[in-house]
Amino acid sequence: MNETIDIYLSLRNRIINQEFKPGEKLNQRKIAEQYGVSNTPVIKALHRLTSEGLVDNIVNRGFVVHSTNLKELVDLYELREALEVTAVADLATLSKEETKQIALEIDALMREGGTDNTDKYRQSDIALHNLVLTKCSNEMLRTINESHQILNRTYLPGLLRDTRETWEEHRAIAEAIGNRDQEAAREAMRKHISITKQSISSLVRKLTALGLNPKNILVDDLISKEFNSEAFI
Repeated sequence: MNETIDIYLSLRNRIINQEFKPGEKLNQRKIAEQYGVSNTPVIKALHRLTSEGLVDNIVNRGFVVHSTNLKELVDLYELREALEVTAVADLATLSKEETKQIALEIDALMREGGTDNTDKYRQSDIALHNLVLTKCSNEMLRTINESHQILNRTYLPGLLRDTRETWEEHRAIAEAIGNRDQEAAREAMRKHISITKQSISSLVRKLTALGLNPKNILVDDLISKEFNSEAFI
């Protein structure tokens, strides 16, 4: 069982870190060889990733990394906003020592990521938002996120906004937590998530008005083709 969990966690990280790209086939035999195991734990890990929405099991093709469509991304951001606003408000109610430590950890992640290197910033951004959820005391919230991989699935398309803009928003979140200001923490996180959500929703409305179904439009295709890319800024 531990072998399966280890492989599951490793594959999940490789997907989130874009080592495996959306739509890429996951070869069970090659993966098993990489980890020095039989196919069984690999298949079990892939089935778990499928149940969480990070991988698709397609007839006559096998396991492939999930490709997020535009409608799905809007839905995920709706859920993400609800989870993170609740989580960050919870963090602001912790002890003075705890909130100070969390604010320092967020600040350290921001400094480590900077704003110039997109890859470094993305890693820090992921770590920052995961920190918010893992540090909150709401166990049900953490379970919902873990069961459906809501945050991780929003990371798959990569960064959708300018790093300098979101850096300032992260700073506001850290400051609100450090000050133990629950309402300010809620509003800072709500603003941070909703800007991206509203941009995607606006694009969905535009495409729908043109007669296009957002369920049939993959986010990765939009980004790679720079199709209406200003909608994500």
